[in-house]
Amino acid sequence: MAPLSPLRSRRLAQQEELKNQQKLITFQLGSPRSGGTESFHFGLPLLRVQRVLAWQDIQGELRSNPGDGIPSIRLRLSHRSSHEDPPLSLLNPGQLLLGKHLPFRPQALILLRRPDQQHVGLPIPTPPLLRRLPLAQLQPVPQRNAAQARRRGIVQWVPASEGFPPLFILDPDLWFTGESGKP
Repeated sequence: MAPLSPLRSRRLAQQEELKNQQKLITFQLGSPRSGGTESFHFGLPLLRVQRVLAWQDIQGELRSNPGDGIPSIRLRLSHRSSHEDPPLSLLNPGQLLLGKHLPFRPQALILLRRPDQQHVGLPIPTPPLLRRLPLAQLQPVPQRNAAQARRRGIVQWVPASEGFPPLFILDPDLWFTGESGKP
């Protein structure tokens, strides 16, 4: 068998490294506290996200559904009209992830698909970032916090390191299966 060229060896090594990484859409969510705002960082696996939309590209009317009080928006993307599309239910990220309502001006909307194939939107207050992490950095949630984390959809975390704050990895299916609070 012929030896691999140096260029081919590097490409194969890069491909192997990419296989051992988790790609995440990350965002911050703040919680008011005395003297400032405490910021929490969350990540959704890229394969769980249907689409990410910049808030300024969304045209539609925000309203609250009578009866359930869940806010929804009838989306109309600026490049196409979709008057026939049903309203998209919006999740409250502050309530879902921190247990309290956090007022903020959305910067983006993450579209997720529920297990029943319905789409829902997760408005986020910061522009989302794509981040790649080695699988070795992902750790299970400590046992003492596991039940509370699972109710909020948190399944793993990455401890703070090298100037990065802790990152909580989410599984959105937990929000819809009854293992977490009602969305």
